[in-house]
Amino acid sequence: MAGDLNDIYEVLGSLKAEVKNLRQDISQVNVKIEKRLESLEPKLAELSHRTEKVELGIASVKKDVGEDVMPVIDEVKAWKQRGIGALAMAGMGGGALGVAITSWWDSLLSHFR
Repeated sequence: MAGDLNDIYEVLGSLKAEVKNLRQDISQVNVKIEKRLESLEPKLAELSHRTEKVELGIASVKKDVGEDVMPVIDEVKAWKQRGIGALAMAGMGGGALGVAITSWWDSLLSHFR
């Protein structure tokens, strides 16, 4: 029975040593993680600052587009619509002129026949 108790104490002692080693390993990993996090904090702050600048720049561009570019785009669209209308009118006028010239030419030729 004493041998069994010694075996149990020996197993408990080795478990205790393993737990102690695990705690040390975990502490070392925590230190490494903290060092990495400390090096990331300035980078994250810089990235946040840069993102803020980009957002402000985009807001400025949106404002410029809304105030300066969109009226020009609307004006160009109006020109396009007017141009299409003018081409349609020119096509209709050309067709009417063609019919008129053909009709006149037929009546002129019928006088000579």
